[in-house]
Amino acid sequence: AIYVRTQDPTYESDFRLRMEGGDYNTYQLAAAGGGAIVDDKLAWRASAQQRGSDGFIRNVFLNEPADKSELTSGRFKLLWEPTDDISIISTTSYTDNFAGEDGVVPTNDFRREANYDVAGSEGTETWLQSVNATWAINETWEVQSITAWQTTDYTRLEDYDVSPAPVSSLDREGEDTSISQELRLKYFGERLSVVGGVYYTDATTDYTDSFSLPLTYVYPSLPVSNLVSREGYTEFGAENYAVFLDGEYAINDKLDLLFGVRYDNETQTNDAVADTQILGELPPLPPQILALLESQTGVIRQVSETEYDAFLPKAGVRFEPNDDSTYSFVVQKAYRAGGSEISALNGEVTFYDPEYLWNYEASSRQRLMDGRLIWNTNVYYADWTDQQVSVQVPNFPNFYTTVNAGESTIYGLESDLTYVVTPDLEVYGGLGIAHTEFDDFPDPNDPGNNLAGNTFPFAPEWTANVGFDYEAENGVFGGMDLSYQASSYSDQDNLELNEVDSRTLVNARIGYAFNDNLRLSLIGRNVFDETYYTFLNRDATGGFARLGDPRVVSLRLDADF
Repeated sequence: AIYVRTQDPTYESDFRLRMEGGDYNTYQLAAAGGGAIVDDKLAWRASAQQRGSDGFIRNVFLNEPADKSELTSGRFKLLWEPTDDISIISTTSYTDNFAGEDGVVPTNDFRREANYDVAGSEGTETWLQSVNATWAINETWEVQSITAWQTTDYTRLEDYDVSPAPVSSLDREGEDTSISQELRLKYFGERLSVVGGVYYTDATTDYTDSFSLPLTYVYPSLPVSNLVSREGYTEFGAENYAVFLDGEYAINDKLDLLFGVRYDNETQTNDAVADTQILGELPPLPPQILALLESQTGVIRQVSETEYDAFLPKAGVRFEPNDDSTYSFVVQKAYRAGGSEISALNGEVTFYDPEYLWNYEASSRQRLMDGRLIWNTNVYYADWTDQQVSVQVPNFPNFYTTVNAGESTIYGLESDLTYVVTPDLEVYGGLGIAHTEFDDFPDPNDPGNNLAGNTFPFAPEWTANVGFDYEAENGVFGGMDLSYQASSYSDQDNLELNEVDSRTLVNARIGYAFNDNLRLSLIGRNVFDETYYTFLNRDATGGFARLGDPRVVSLRLDADF
């Protein structure tokens, strides 16, 4: 998980501005600022940004950009400290994120072209409100309450046949809503520190699907004029609550025990209604094909309800022989609830089990050479049971279903170094090794075949990065970073034709600081214009792929007051 915490209000006034423009009409406008309303009692902070691009793919049929994107966001925070012991932060945020279709038919020459009649698009509009309140009862006890509400409107338009022919398309609209409440009680003793609490959330997702498909997907000899049209409505709800405890106990000045436990319970409901019709007069068909088509027409409703729970322990030790070294080892159980899916294709209900993972992880944190060299390393081994895998529905490349792999294993290492060579120059680098393997995974699309020995989709075994940052007293600054990612597969079958090649990308930046408040920089991303796929799904019809971004050069101005 990646947890991003935005800057909270302070009583010191500041204002920041960023303007950037570059290739492909890429641009960014951003501003943030805040300060005191009432000294030591009430403060505010606000930020807003808009960024966009014409994208990197052209729809040659419609003669327009295919993957044009635009993001608009804003956030307002209010800090209220009525007493020295109470702190309340209210956060209101808004995001409007819209982008075109970034998929292409894979070719050997990496053409950034699409050729279809429906301008694909996908977007979300989200409002989020949260209140984080903390009460320090005394020096050892603290109470915290976190309340959040979120709603998202979703739209999706897709040319399913990915061709200029007006054959098939998908139109989806939906809304997500959730509300959550968490209460924490914290204790900070001389040797024991612990936090316990409860968590509750109630989330719903409603969406409508409207799509048409040629029946050639089911029976290739039919003419493309024979279509299946499906109008569907799905309502999904999930209610989750948990009780948790996490803490540490100091055995002595150098050795700490780490412990924790969580009980998690989740109930899901899934209700779908669909109306399916066959368009066009059907020619004579084999009885079994005709029976299959007739069984799927008309109005069908499917309802399912599932409930799952889990007990998740954690234990470990942390050893600090001196102020510059820390070693730890932690064993922890993780879990994700199972569920049910109602197919948008035929209304079939499928169930999948919860997945469980035992993770064993050792870490080292080193501060060397009077703090000029920082070296962090983690080594891990994880045993995965009933891993949930998203699998493509045969013959329908844009439809997926979730299945369980019986047993899986992942182990590896992550290590990074940062070294301050001089006050002006800092170098850094990192290495990641991740061995992933299905130990037992009956092929859902080929009974009798087992995918044991295959690697996980989108899981390169090797990753690495190296770079430097330079900032001189005369105002000149710059840097360069290189990242490497080994090859990986885009599917659990590990098909060679769907293997994404390894890639090495280089980014660079150079600039000048006019003073402490104003900086101008020239930024190059993928400066050697490396061409590569990030996803591949080749099939008899050509398939579907996503390309990595090309070289983009931009000019950025940063102001800080």
